[in-house]
Amino acid sequence: MGNCLDSSAKVDAAHSSRTSTSGISKASRSSAASSLSILSHNGTSDSSSSSASALPTPRSEGEILSSPNLKSFAFNELKSATRNFRPDSLLGEGGFGYVYKGWLDEHTFTASKPGSGMVVAVKKLKPEGFQGHKEWLTEVNYLGQLHHHNLVKLIGYCVEGEDRLLVYEFMPKGSLENHLFRRGPQPLSWSLRMKVAIGAARGLTFLHNAKSQVIYRDFKASNILLDAEFNAKLSDFGLAKAGPTGDRTHVSTEVMGTRGYAAPEYVATGRLTAKSDVYSFGVVLLELLSGRRAVDRTKAGVEQDLVDWAKPYLGDKRRLFRIMDTKLEGQYPQKGAYMAATLALKCLDREAKARPPMTEVLETLEQIEVPKTAARNSQSGQKRVHVPPSPRKSPGQNLSPMNVTRTSYPLPPCRESPHFCPKPEEADRLHTVAMSLKLAAVTLLLVEVAASGDTSFIFNGFQSSQYNLTILAELTSNGLLKLTNGESLQEGHAVYSSPVVFKNSSNNGSAFSFSTSFVFAIRPQAAELSGQGIMFVVYPATKSLTGLPSQYFGVFDPDSVGNSSNHVFGVELDTSMSTEFEDINDNHVGIDINDLKSAASAVAGYHNDDGIFNALRLASGNPIQVWLEYHGMNKQINVTLAPINIDKPKQALLSFTKDLSPILEENMYVGFSSSTGMGTASQYILGWSFEINGQSQPLELSQLPKLPRKGDNKHKGYKKVVLAVALPMISLMLVLLVTLTVNHVIKRKRFSEQLEDWEQECGPSRFRYKDLYLATKGFREKELLGRGGFGKVYKGVIVIAASKTEIAVKRVSHESKQGVREFVAEVVSIGRLRHRNLVPLRGYCRRKGELLLVYDYMPNGSLDKYLFNKPKLTLNWSQRFRIIKGVASALLYLHEGWEQVVVHRDIKASNVLLDAEMNGRLGNFGLARLHDHGSNPQTTHVAGTFRYMAPEHIRTGKATTISDVFGFGAFLLEVACGRRPMEKTEEWLDNANLADWVYDFWKKGGILEAKDQNLSTDSETEEVELVLKLGLFCSQSEPTARPSMRQVMHYLEREVPLPHLPSTFRHHTQDLPNPASPDRPLLQTSVVESILSGGR
Repeated sequence: MGNCLDSSAKVDAAHSSRTSTSGISKASRSSAASSLSILSHNGTSDSSSSSASALPTPRSEGEILSSPNLKSFAFNELKSATRNFRPDSLLGEGGFGYVYKGWLDEHTFTASKPGSGMVVAVKKLKPEGFQGHKEWLTEVNYLGQLHHHNLVKLIGYCVEGEDRLLVYEFMPKGSLENHLFRRGPQPLSWSLRMKVAIGAARGLTFLHNAKSQVIYRDFKASNILLDAEFNAKLSDFGLAKAGPTGDRTHVSTEVMGTRGYAAPEYVATGRLTAKSDVYSFGVVLLELLSGRRAVDRTKAGVEQDLVDWAKPYLGDKRRLFRIMDTKLEGQYPQKGAYMAATLALKCLDREAKARPPMTEVLETLEQIEVPKTAARNSQSGQKRVHVPPSPRKSPGQNLSPMNVTRTSYPLPPCRESPHFCPKPEEADRLHTVAMSLKLAAVTLLLVEVAASGDTSFIFNGFQSSQYNLTILAELTSNGLLKLTNGESLQEGHAVYSSPVVFKNSSNNGSAFSFSTSFVFAIRPQAAELSGQGIMFVVYPATKSLTGLPSQYFGVFDPDSVGNSSNHVFGVELDTSMSTEFEDINDNHVGIDINDLKSAASAVAGYHNDDGIFNALRLASGNPIQVWLEYHGMNKQINVTLAPINIDKPKQALLSFTKDLSPILEENMYVGFSSSTGMGTASQYILGWSFEINGQSQPLELSQLPKLPRKGDNKHKGYKKVVLAVALPMISLMLVLLVTLTVNHVIKRKRFSEQLEDWEQECGPSRFRYKDLYLATKGFREKELLGRGGFGKVYKGVIVIAASKTEIAVKRVSHESKQGVREFVAEVVSIGRLRHRNLVPLRGYCRRKGELLLVYDYMPNGSLDKYLFNKPKLTLNWSQRFRIIKGVASALLYLHEGWEQVVVHRDIKASNVLLDAEMNGRLGNFGLARLHDHGSNPQTTHVAGTFRYMAPEHIRTGKATTISDVFGFGAFLLEVACGRRPMEKTEEWLDNANLADWVYDFWKKGGILEAKDQNLSTDSETEEVELVLKLGLFCSQSEPTARPSMRQVMHYLEREVPLPHLPSTFRHHTQDLPNPASPDRPLLQTSVVESILSGGR
């Protein structure tokens, strides 16, 4: 065990405090030991012996005492071994208790002096420990009988009075968690990561392939311990469970484990299988590849959940590098990394049946090639050689357009015989020849950058669609990069599409030197309207350029400019004077760091060889070349510019000393951003080169594309006359525009809001108002899907991840009394929820007083339109039953499966939306309330929809999971009967309540007569009867008489029989108030009838 428990202790401590940082925590463990009979098992790929004898379930400590594999220690023996449990012997602490380092005699197992004998780890259970006595028994039972070199060895135990202790072998390298996520002297190499993965896979394979299967249930990095040779061993069997027996396919059990690792189907249903462990293995394999935690609240948006963030990259060879751990510094085989990533993707399949068994996982891992150079020296990594660029041409210039320059390739490992190992200089030469042949045959596309910090590229024009740039601009036919097109309020971006590594941990976090050179031109429609200018910008790979097309260069906005958290470095070529940013004039060059108030600036120009300064007009329309260098050694930033026909001046225009290490992150994008503001200018980039740790290659000026002609001389006089007339009018317009702009900024600042805590912790993205406005065609009435007390919902189409996506935008009313409170509730709750039967929330927007939520569009509308008012389309019973089970699964997840308890408070058919496959998805979380597991919900105002609200909620204002069950009962009845919970019809003149109506049929012995008449007569009568009875069972007025959602799932799956309704059954109308009564308080109701869908 050892130091490893230092990390796991913290995890468990977090569980015991019942914070919201862990969704399925160990705090609630209560599983008993399971009955097993495990025989010897020898894996085909595992040469070491492993065995297990029959495992009877320990009903008492006496059964453990008879185990021949464990030593029973006296408490005083362990007290002496740990030096009286002294604090300096403490290895870790958690919800289970404390772990101490101890020493025992190797032969007698008696206590020995520190530093002599055998080192052990002693886990001492707290009397009030959350792990509990049953889990302690479970761990003794499993580890006392299971023997495999990839399971941690349990040496013995102690049980005296209230004291419960376990004695393990000591694991000197600690837990995998420590090596992956905590800064240590050396990160794990690729070969060690694969060794750990294979060892852990062998341990799981042993458990799964035993005669009586064992499901581990808590596979995670902190439970994988490492011995002195980095052999992986599984520990902590407190949650282990016996696998299904006979013809059963799963084990139904209470959901336990750790959030981020637990399989989605297990979290949703409580159904446990060996494939649940396979999913957890996939998460850990992903952690090994990425060096990121499964759940990381310090990240933003989708990056908080490792699986959601990484999945799009796992099957993409070209983009896989984006998730690879930068601490590997590129020292890994690309083929092996891709094989591991593909395997992780299979393990993480949402369909449990599609996941491979652990035997197949192990076979795949053992096939992954580990470079022998890495095996010989695990920390040195692979040797790499460089393909040198041509001194006169950009590399690959004669190949297909848009090729990249220098990059690095792994040198193939030598064969076993030394005769097959060329000398280093010969290897370099041979490899260069081989690569030259390869380059002659295929196009060398821009290669993703290795983390070593060596990267270089050059663009002598942009003549091909095969560029590796992310461009929100225009490419002309002759290869000009046209950032803006001569119109006002335009912005343009062109960014090298692969992040560049600017620093790494191996050089103490110091930024690398870098240099770049580019040629630009700014052509205004009129000299006085030259726009804002162009900025060369370096910004974090985790962000995007979403600034305003005004004086903010398309990089910043009023809320972000000046924030130290921006981590943005730029050089501005500014053609507009801004008093806000203290510009020196309207024609200057500035060095910007996180702000547009330049750290250093100078009037645009250059010094000739005699040192004489020559001014340059940035917006002259002529091409100008810029050179930018940062020297990492002396922290010097130099910016130089000159007309294209003049060599680089010896004297820089700007020299500024600043350490960029705190500004630049490890992975940054580089590129250009521009804006026109109220001006009208075309802004061009003609060529660009860049290099890390070296001088950027000189551009071939003769090969650069030509700018369009400025115009014939015969038109110049005419233009001057036009300008003479137009300029006074333009000046007046500018005054008006400036006034309006100032007012706009004042209003913007007035309505702009800082990110609050709930925004920082929520999962979805923040959308720009402009994008949502365009997506919904200006919130046109034709796009309206529905309306309610909150406001309106519109259909829209927006580009997400380069593809058009249909969305639904909920626009909260300004004057809505429910608005802000419900908006916050919905973002905080559904924004971080992940379940297949919940409506996915993609993001949100706050602008001035407007509040907007963005969802996936549900094409089949809401469930209610298929049930009530003589629907044109009806659902058959199998569709209805699937929807019922889906909603029940979602509610179980909300109540038990997430990091906090979520009480929905408004469960009804109109809040269940149907996707393209007619799967039911629960939506509308505007009334949702959250509280921690184990805590009591707070009293709040009464909210919901009448006849779906539980009597106790109306009486006390307390909303609980059991009050949600009441609403689910009403939902069951309306789906089965095709009737609303309360509606007057000719048939219901005296009895207008659905539950009363169904109850009367039940009393008469003909409950099936209550089913929807639109259902065929051959419908599954047993299932229909089950749903009708369960609806009544959930609708009981006494909260304690209702089942939990976990019990509801068991009933729906027919795993346990539904109890008989009591003869004293009290149904809800006997306790609900009359809403029309003047002496009753007015209920706040949710009146949404159709949202996020096409149905109205």
